[in-house]
Amino acid sequence: MKIEHVLLAEGVAADIRGAMTIVGFNQRVINTPSLPFNFRQTLVVTLVDEAEGETEAQSAQISVSLTSPEGSAAFAFTQTVQIPAKLGKGVPVLTNIAIDVPFSGVSYGVYKVKVSWQQAGEAGEERVIDVFVVNPADLGG
Repeated sequence: MKIEHVLLAEGVAADIRGAMTIVGFNQRVINTPSLPFNFRQTLVVTLVDEAEGETEAQSAQISVSLTSPEGSAAFAFTQTVQIPAKLGKGVPVLTNIAIDVPFSGVSYGVYKVKVSWQQAGEAGEERVIDVFVVNPADLGG
Protein backbone atom coordinates (compact mmCIF):
# COMPACT_ATOMS: atom_id res chain seq x y z
CA MET A 1 0.00 0.00 0.00
CA LYS A 2 1.38 3.39 -1.01
CA ILE A 3 0.38 6.96 -0.22
CA GLU A 4 -1.35 8.35 -3.31
CA HIS A 5 -2.60 11.73 -2.00
CA VAL A 6 -2.18 13.88 1.09
CA LEU A 7 -4.18 17.09 1.35
CA LEU A 8 -5.67 19.52 3.83
CA ALA A 9 -9.29 20.63 3.88
CA GLU A 10 -11.69 22.61 6.03
CA GLY A 11 -13.97 19.60 6.32
CA VAL A 12 -14.76 16.16 4.93
CA ALA A 13 -17.87 13.98 4.71
CA ALA A 14 -17.67 10.30 3.75
CA ASP A 15 -20.39 7.97 2.50
CA ILE A 16 -20.80 4.22 3.01
CA ARG A 17 -18.78 3.48 -0.17
CA GLY A 18 -15.79 5.42 1.15
CA ALA A 19 -16.25 8.30 -1.30
CA MET A 20 -15.46 11.69 0.22
CA THR A 21 -16.84 15.17 -0.25
CA ILE A 22 -14.09 17.66 0.55
CA VAL A 23 -14.80 21.27 1.57
CA GLY A 24 -12.14 23.97 1.38
CA PHE A 25 -9.53 21.81 -0.35
CA ASN A 26 -5.84 22.83 -0.16
CA GLN A 27 -6.05 25.31 2.73
CA ARG A 28 -2.29 25.69 3.14
CA VAL A 29 -2.09 29.47 3.64
CA ILE A 30 -3.59 30.50 6.96
CA ASN A 31 -4.23 34.20 7.61
CA THR A 32 -4.30 35.00 11.30
CA PRO A 33 -4.12 38.62 12.47
CA SER A 34 -2.98 37.73 16.01
CA LEU A 35 -0.92 35.22 17.94
CA PRO A 36 -1.28 32.68 19.42
CA PHE A 37 -3.60 30.97 16.92
CA ASN A 38 -5.69 27.82 17.13
CA PHE A 39 -7.80 26.19 14.39
CA ARG A 40 -8.64 22.77 12.95
CA GLN A 41 -7.99 21.25 9.55
CA THR A 42 -8.84 17.81 8.24
CA LEU A 43 -5.98 15.83 6.78
CA VAL A 44 -7.03 13.43 4.01
CA VAL A 45 -4.70 10.56 3.12
CA THR A 46 -5.50 8.27 0.18
CA LEU A 47 -3.76 4.90 0.10
CA VAL A 48 -3.68 2.57 -2.89
CA ASP A 49 -2.55 -1.02 -3.44
CA GLU A 50 -2.37 -1.98 -7.11
CA ALA A 51 -0.20 -5.09 -6.69
CA GLU A 52 -1.36 -8.29 -8.37
CA GLY A 53 -3.02 -11.07 -6.41
CA GLU A 54 -5.38 -11.30 -3.50
CA THR A 55 -4.46 -10.19 -0.01
CA GLU A 56 -5.92 -10.65 3.46
CA ALA A 57 -7.25 -7.75 5.51
CA GLN A 58 -4.48 -6.35 7.66
CA SER A 59 -3.56 -3.51 9.95
CA ALA A 60 -0.95 -0.79 9.48
CA GLN A 61 0.29 2.31 11.28
CA ILE A 62 -0.22 5.91 10.24
CA SER A 63 1.59 8.71 12.06
CA VAL A 64 0.93 12.44 11.78
CA SER A 65 3.00 15.27 13.22
CA LEU A 66 2.97 19.06 13.05
CA THR A 67 6.26 20.94 13.47
CA SER A 68 6.52 24.68 14.12
CA PRO A 69 8.83 27.03 12.18
CA GLU A 70 11.23 26.79 15.14
CA GLY A 71 11.34 22.98 14.82
CA SER A 72 9.32 22.07 17.91
CA ALA A 73 6.56 19.46 17.84
CA ALA A 74 3.14 21.09 18.06
CA PHE A 75 1.11 17.89 17.54
CA ALA A 76 1.87 14.18 16.98
CA PHE A 77 0.06 10.85 17.12
CA THR A 78 0.16 7.32 15.72
CA GLN A 79 -2.93 5.27 14.93
CA THR A 80 -3.60 1.73 13.74
CA VAL A 81 -5.61 1.54 10.50
CA GLN A 82 -7.43 -1.50 9.10
CA ILE A 83 -6.78 -2.18 5.42
CA PRO A 84 -9.46 -4.21 3.61
CA ALA A 85 -8.65 -7.45 1.79
CA LYS A 86 -7.99 -7.34 -1.94
CA LEU A 87 -10.66 -9.53 -3.48
CA GLY A 88 -10.43 -9.36 -7.23
CA LYS A 89 -7.66 -9.75 -9.74
CA GLY A 90 -6.72 -6.40 -11.20
CA VAL A 91 -8.92 -4.42 -8.76
CA PRO A 92 -6.91 -2.08 -6.53
CA VAL A 93 -7.62 -1.50 -2.86
CA LEU A 94 -8.30 2.18 -2.21
CA THR A 95 -8.47 3.47 1.35
CA ASN A 96 -9.27 7.05 2.38
CA ILE A 97 -8.38 8.22 5.87
CA ALA A 98 -9.62 11.54 7.29
CA ILE A 99 -7.91 12.87 10.42
CA ASP A 100 -8.74 16.07 12.31
CA VAL A 101 -5.50 17.93 12.99
CA PRO A 102 -5.46 20.70 15.61
CA PHE A 103 -3.22 23.54 14.45
CA SER A 104 -1.93 25.85 17.13
CA GLY A 105 1.13 27.98 17.37
CA VAL A 106 2.76 31.11 18.69
CA SER A 107 4.62 32.29 15.59
CA TYR A 108 4.19 33.09 11.93
CA GLY A 109 6.07 31.04 9.37
CA VAL A 110 6.10 27.63 7.70
CA TYR A 111 4.66 24.73 9.69
CA LYS A 112 5.28 21.18 8.45
CA VAL A 113 2.69 18.40 8.51
CA LYS A 114 4.36 15.00 8.15
CA VAL A 115 2.41 11.83 7.36
CA SER A 116 4.20 8.49 7.80
CA TRP A 117 2.80 5.15 6.69
CA GLN A 118 4.11 1.74 7.80
CA GLN A 119 2.71 -1.65 6.89
CA ALA A 120 4.19 -4.90 8.25
CA GLY A 121 6.84 -6.34 5.97
CA GLU A 122 7.06 -3.24 3.75
CA ALA A 123 9.26 -0.18 3.63
CA GLY A 124 7.76 2.91 5.27
CA GLU A 125 6.73 5.96 3.32
CA GLU A 126 6.26 9.60 4.30
CA ARG A 127 5.00 12.85 2.85
CA VAL A 128 5.41 16.41 4.10
CA ILE A 129 3.03 19.34 3.48
CA ASP A 130 4.05 22.94 4.18
CA VAL A 131 1.41 25.16 5.83
CA PHE A 132 2.10 28.91 5.72
CA VAL A 133 0.82 30.90 8.70
CA VAL A 134 0.87 34.61 7.85
CA ASN A 135 -0.31 37.93 9.25
CA PRO A 136 -2.62 39.53 6.65
CA ALA A 137 -1.21 42.96 7.57
CA ASP A 138 2.25 41.82 6.40
CA LEU A 139 0.96 40.83 2.95
CA GLY A 140 0.67 44.45 1.79
CA GLY A 141 -2.13 45.68 -0.27
